[in-house]
Amino acid sequence: MESPAGECGVPYLQPRRRSSRTIPSYRPAQQLRPGKAPSSAWCHLAAWLVAATLLGATAWDLRGARTQNAELSHEVAFLKEALSEHLNKLEGTQASLNVAQEERGAMISALRHSLTKQENLREDTDNWRLRHGQEVAAKTKAVATWATYGDQLASVVQQTNALRESEHEEATQQLASLETKTTQLSQANQNLASTAAEWEASARSLAGDNRNLQQELERTQSCAAHLEVQNRDLCGRNSQLLSDVLSLNACISGLRSTICQLESRIRCLESELSQARSANNASSGSSSNGSDSGPHRPRAR
Repeated sequence: MESPAGECGVPYLQPRRRSSRTIPSYRPAQQLRPGKAPSSAWCHLAAWLVAATLLGATAWDLRGARTQNAELSHEVAFLKEALSEHLNKLEGTQASLNVAQEERGAMISALRHSLTKQENLREDTDNWRLRHGQEVAAKTKAVATWATYGDQLASVVQQTNALRESEHEEATQQLASLETKTTQLSQANQNLASTAAEWEASARSLAGDNRNLQQELERTQSCAAHLEVQNRDLCGRNSQLLSDVLSLNACISGLRSTICQLESRIRCLESELSQARSANNASSGSSSNGSDSGPHRPRAR
């Protein structure tokens, strides 16, 4: 019949109950059966073997659990380092994005300023053309008015025409220069627009990289949380193994106390056996002396 299991799940040997029967007295005609005394030694050895086997298995399981816990701790440290590196990269990317946004704002403000200058130049050209048209009309009217004066005003007309031609040439030159400046400003506007488009594309790319890094950070955080849960589970298992080891130690101490009781019982039995043998020797010696001194009795047939 199997013995009941203890708290740690390890079967332990129940101490033998002392029999309420009294030890039979020694009889000279009876002899001790061979092999009776070594049975207790075999029980002792079997108990020690079972305890040693269970202790070795528990120590092996505890060693495996500690090794796995050390590996998981190393993986958690590695993931924390990777997380810190990703956070540093994310901070650098955020700083670059802020600088790019500031430069984009500056480029947009410069573009708006150039557009404003272009509009101002166009307004100045229109005003000059209006004034020039008004002057030409006034001079034409004056020429028509003064043409009736004849030859007296011919010199005045010639001077007026020369002045008009010079002013027209100057106005033409100024208009050409203004058109050249307008062309240059248009080219600069186009360059600024292309640069702004490039900066916008770069900003979108940086925003995509930022989102990717954010997703990777979230995955890393979830992995770290999962590893922390596994670490807490392993700590709970380690504490459970420690309690099992303490229960096993309690069982071993109980076995030791049982073995000590059995050894003391064996010593008592050996002392009683030696006393019985000495009493047997004394009784056999007295019976041999009495048979030599008494009368000779014939054997019954």
